Amino acid sequence: MISINHIWLKSWNGKPPRLMLLFINIVTALIMSLPVLYVVVRAVSAPLEKWQVLLGTRIPALLWNTFSLASMVAIITTFIGVSLAWLVEQTNLPGRKLIKVVLTLPLAIPPYIGALTYIIIFGKRGLLYTLLGTSLIDVYSFFSVAFIMSMFTFPYVFLIVSAALSKINANYLEAGSSCGATYPTIFKRVLLPLVMPAILSGNMIVFFYILSDFGAVSMLRYSTFTSSVYFQMVGKLDRSGAAILSMLTIGLGILILLAKAHFQKHSAFYLNPKSNRINMPLKLGKCKKLCLIFVFIVLFFSVIMPLSALIAWSIKGIIAKAVTIKMFGYIGNSLFISMGAALVTMLLSIPITYFKFRHPTRFTSMLNGICNLGLIIPGTLLALGMVFVINKYFMWLMFGPIVLIIGHAMRYLPRNLQSTESSMALISPVLDETAYSLGVRFGTVLRKVIFPTILPGVLSGGALVMVSSLKELPITLMLRPPGYDTLAVRIWIQASDGFYTNAAPAGLLIVIASLIPLLFLVRKELGG
Repeated sequence: MISINHIWLKSWNGKPPRLMLLFINIVTALIMSLPVLYVVVRAVSAPLEKWQVLLGTRIPALLWNTFSLASMVAIITTFIGVSLAWLVEQTNLPGRKLIKVVLTLPLAIPPYIGALTYIIIFGKRGLLYTLLGTSLIDVYSFFSVAFIMSMFTFPYVFLIVSAALSKINANYLEAGSSCGATYPTIFKRVLLPLVMPAILSGNMIVFFYILSDFGAVSMLRYSTFTSSVYFQMVGKLDRSGAAILSMLTIGLGILILLAKAHFQKHSAFYLNPKSNRINMPLKLGKCKKLCLIFVFIVLFFSVIMPLSALIAWSIKGIIAKAVTIKMFGYIGNSLFISMGAALVTMLLSIPITYFKFRHPTRFTSMLNGICNLGLIIPGTLLALGMVFVINKYFMWLMFGPIVLIIGHAMRYLPRNLQSTESSMALISPVLDETAYSLGVRFGTVLRKVIFPTILPGVLSGGALVMVSSLKELPITLMLRPPGYDTLAVRIWIQASDGFYTNAAPAGLLIVIASLIPLLFLVRKELGG
């Protein structure tokens, strides 16, 4: 008769985890999945009449708005990101190294702050209207919203495609050239298929960003599933309707993931690392000036103009005494939540990552996948699920900032996991096994072998979580205790009321804080 111990060992391939390690991973996965499961249950159990009303009125329009905006932004960012990546990696564009660094700066400007700067300039009470008597463009139109969102998300495509292009073997391009193919043909039949997986990955990041964005689309008065979930919950106090919209948001995200998997399955290309040769930059010739103008135009609308407006209106706000002693309270609240979320994710990332690499099974992969739900679940949906669960079982949490730390940690745990996993992947399991064979305890191995090696990754992930948490808006709006404001919340409140001079200083502070991780990139690229 097979014993329970034998089944236990076999299920873990002869290497069962410590019970505490298993317990931490199961509890974390349970906490991560509970809000989402509760939203789904609430949506499924909603009255049929509620489904009929939403399906007959709001859902078709929201589906079109969300999908069309995300698709348009994906198209625009693909054109901009791929073009810039090609110029930086494949041509002799002057100052390519510096341009590559500068093109990452839009990532330091959260889209809702970027939207605020465009409203300040092109809004009905904006700078252009004051000077010219007209705004020139309708900042709230579909194409304006798509353009504004694209200006602050194209670096996701640019960075991923740029990394792929930098690894292209020159042999492939020379083979096409030797066959008499022109460069446009080589680009279409050689370069493009090789970087297509990178383009798809960048597209998915942008698509899910738009799908989950709340602040920018709300400021620009554009209705999507994510913004509607918030207003359905807060404005109409309709929890069932909010749950239904959230469930459909999850469904849309899953469909997009399946579509990506299908395309990648049928478009797989591989490079041969044994004969990798660096490609000679393509000479732009007379087109060099036009390419530099294109780069400048992108930088103008994504960095120069938004930052100039933000700085100018921040100075205007300071002169008008819009910055008061209360600002320090908002800064303190933001730092407390972001540092708390960073600490929680750093502490959790170590056992979760160790469990994934040292005890790989299907069960492990399932738990790890659940722990990474924050990658695809919008903040409003996560906050809605937490509201449901906390109101029913943990009402005492709603009266303090701890619930915000938990929410932010759940949202951004995957970002710390990705950073920690990159360091953990470098540690061979042989080191652990050798230490155990010498009688060294698990805790000692973790403290003296594992932890020192993965510490840089843990700290980098913590810094990324902290900066992301500083910019986070929907979770803070939905979960904050009464009167507990952060910099992001103040921007939202002041901008919604039209007090842009009050909102600009808080926005500038967030942008400055977001520049911190980009400084590491600048130093790396410039060899500093």
